[in-house]
Amino acid sequence: MPKPVAYLFRVMILLIRTIPSLVWALMWIRVTGPGGYEVYTRCPILREQPNEIVEMIIDDIDRHRDITVDKSRYLTVLY
Repeated sequence: MPKPVAYLFRVMILLIRTIPSLVWALMWIRVTGPGGYEVYTRCPILREQPNEIVEMIIDDIDRHRDITVDKSRYLTVLY
């Protein structure tokens, strides 16, 4: 392989390695599109829910005031 082509290839590989995987994934979704959602257009709607999920959580907490928290499930960060 000629030196300029090898150099260009090496620079391209270094650039690819420096960009984090999440950025590549977001760029790839942007290029190709998420797709695959046409299957949901054929599904029947079982129930319309006008509330947002945050409102539903708040309503559930209001209904069940006695909430016990299992402290053994907490995460502890050790330095």
